[in-house]
Amino acid sequence: AAEAAAAGEAAAKAAAASGAEARATALYAHPACLLHTAPVGREYDALSPAEARRLYGQPECAERLRTMLAPYGSLRAARFAPLLRRVAPRAQLADVLRAAQCRISRRLGACEGR
Repeated sequence: AAEAAAAGEAAAKAAAASGAEARATALYAHPACLLHTAPVGREYDALSPAEARRLYGQPECAERLRTMLAPYGSLRAARFAPLLRRVAPRAQLADVLRAAQCRISRRLGACEGR
């Protein structure tokens, strides 16, 4: 992981030094996201896909992220060498509450453009 991050940063620095306008893409992830488990069980299985999305949002899949970041995962391919890899910072409670409030407000139509 450190080697890929160093390669990505080196590629970004080389592009900047050459005068080429480069827009870096960053992957923000936190080790805790690999511990995420999606809801499972009889009650969850009884929900329709629309109900599951409404209640739980899009499913997050720690296994998918583990697979992409594995030594032979897709994000280790040469074309992703410029990808800047960052550890996601811990969110402040105010930011979490603002995002949750926006989601609720959006359902009511009061949070356009956020």
